[in-house]
Amino acid sequence: MSYAYLFKYIIIGDTGVGKSCLLLQFTDKRFQPVHDLTIGVEFGARMITIDNKPIKLQIWDTAGQESFRSITRSYYRGAAGALLVYDITRRETFNHLASWLEDARQHANANMTIMLIGNKSDLAHRRAVSTEEGEQFAKEHGLIFMEASAKTAQNVEEAFIKTAGTIYKKIQDGVFDVSNESYGIKVGYGGIPGPSGGAGSSSQAGGCCVNATLLPLNVMAFVPSMKNWRRSTRRHQEANKFGIDEVLALKPISSPVPVALYPTLAVVMLSIGFMITAFFFIYEATSTRKSRSLPKEFAAASFASVFLGFGSLCLLLASGVYV
Repeated sequence: MSYAYLFKYIIIGDTGVGKSCLLLQFTDKRFQPVHDLTIGVEFGARMITIDNKPIKLQIWDTAGQESFRSITRSYYRGAAGALLVYDITRRETFNHLASWLEDARQHANANMTIMLIGNKSDLAHRRAVSTEEGEQFAKEHGLIFMEASAKTAQNVEEAFIKTAGTIYKKIQDGVFDVSNESYGIKVGYGGIPGPSGGAGSSSQAGGCCVNATLLPLNVMAFVPSMKNWRRSTRRHQEANKFGIDEVLALKPISSPVPVALYPTLAVVMLSIGFMITAFFFIYEATSTRKSRSLPKEFAAASFASVFLGFGSLCLLLASGVYV
């Protein structure tokens, strides 16, 4: 579908604050009570309408774990808007906002629009951060503020669309050079720069959400800033062959094994692997050269390698390390 402008968003904040749920609610209009931790980055897109112009929002949902911060930082470049999310029921997620904001302003363009979202407003009875505190933080740092609930969809549409409206107004005011895609804005069909009235706020339903969690890291890490990396190594140049259309064309990939089972599988497989390894060494020590069986040795070594390998993989996944 054609669009006048494409705006790139990034969603940031601590792990577990509901970033992926906000994205899912906005793109698919549904809430998923149990959501796997984001590994790397997830991607979603949806069309909206502002000032009678079709606007495409391209949204990158990042992992909140500290181990993924280096990957997350690469996505700040070329973002027109950011949704900085905290959980109103967890005080520590609010306390970490300053660190996230510092990261965003250090690695993003100075004119990036930032919306501060206090998520899980449906859990007001467990509130640990007052609305006034959120408003004060936003006022002190020049942010837009809104409390929302990914579960009930309260203010979810408004948060994404209000951010887009602010970006659109900056375009009309000449703040952005829309010919420079490093600002996170791409002109599509009918997107002619120049003033044309104020920003509206009507939305167009329907969209897509593409899970890019398990894309190969060389693609995932370089797609958002392809133009800036074109001078780099051969690996970067290979990544540049992949555009956004190719990302959207990829089928969603998800693990067939629930994340909660990784620790159990790691223990079971490693235990079996160590037992087979012990059998192998005992067999070698107690048998003679004439009585040893080569097929038996080969089978023991093979099974030990398989169980130890998959056990180590499950251990890495359980600890949150991207493999």
